[in-house]
Amino acid sequence: MRGVPTRGRGLSRRQTSERALLDAFEALLERHGPGGLGVNAVLDSAKVGKRLLYEYFGDLEGLAAAWARDRRDPLALDGRKAALEKRLAARDPVHRIGEALTDYAAELRRHPWAAQVLLAELSQPATLGRAMREIRRELGKGYEGLLVDAGAFGDKDDVQIAFVLHAAATYLAMRARFAPDYNGIDLSSPQGWKAAMDSFAAFGRAVRPTNSGIKDAAETTRNEGRSPRKPRAASPRKKAKPRATRRVPDRA
Repeated sequence: MRGVPTRGRGLSRRQTSERALLDAFEALLERHGPGGLGVNAVLDSAKVGKRLLYEYFGDLEGLAAAWARDRRDPLALDGRKAALEKRLAARDPVHRIGEALTDYAAELRRHPWAAQVLLAELSQPATLGRAMREIRRELGKGYEGLLVDAGAFGDKDDVQIAFVLHAAATYLAMRARFAPDYNGIDLSSPQGWKAAMDSFAAFGRAVRPTNSGIKDAAETTRNEGRSPRKPRAASPRKKAKPRATRRVPDRA
């Protein structure tokens, strides 16, 4: 929560209790997902009385909202942004999207609670409502801004590529957390994850050497969705009328 410092000397009793509740909330989210975020579970983990939870945060939803505000830089992008911008600047525009979203996938995998937030949206969309939706939106917002600043979105095709790679990054990070055996690759191992990310980057290089390949593929997809045109029936050809000839009178 903003204004709540980390554990250490100089904290007031209230700050210490608030920090303990926020840390307990995140630890339970990471281990058990939103389904494990009951009031009693949070209180037992934080070693804080129920009265203080309601006094400081109102209820469990209020604690979730405070935790979401505390995670205003959820994937710790701010501290790495300058280095990542430098890496992107060294790449040509075609490869900046793949570079940034490879980093995004790695950070999702490195923050286990983030995968739980994404899973909650699929399995328990009503759990802790607004707070989970807010933190989920924050997960990719920094990378979107990074790509915009880097000039990665030159045209509509670039946006479409980013959409597909963002979905792939999210899926691979969730698989690494919950079902790491993906097509024989162990995404939970460093070697398996590297193999997946190498394929991820290779896709970005292969799919966008020029605009023509994507535009042709998009045109094919659009055409496949259309009903085939019926051949136009040939109209019967009219017989040409014989051309009248002018008769020249015989000369006497």
